[in-house]
Amino acid sequence: MSFYFRPNEFVDCEEPIDHKGNKTAKDVANGHGCVKFGGSRYEDVEKTKVWCAVLPRIECHGPKKFARTGVPCVK
Repeated sequence: MSFYFRPNEFVDCEEPIDHKGNKTAKDVANGHGCVKFGGSRYEDVEKTKVWCAVLPRIECHGPKKFARTGVPCVK
């Protein structure tokens, strides 16, 4: 188990930011957010980073707020 593994049921993550086709806005946001949502195949779906926080009263070893990578851009 990774030091930074946190099961989904113990964290609350923000929804991906919709940059509405503006790649520059995603670059300015350090890779957070989506230029487009969805795709016809999973391989075509853009992935992004979102901010997550460990739920209150959940003990963890590590930061309580962190960026999760590889989140698919789907609504």
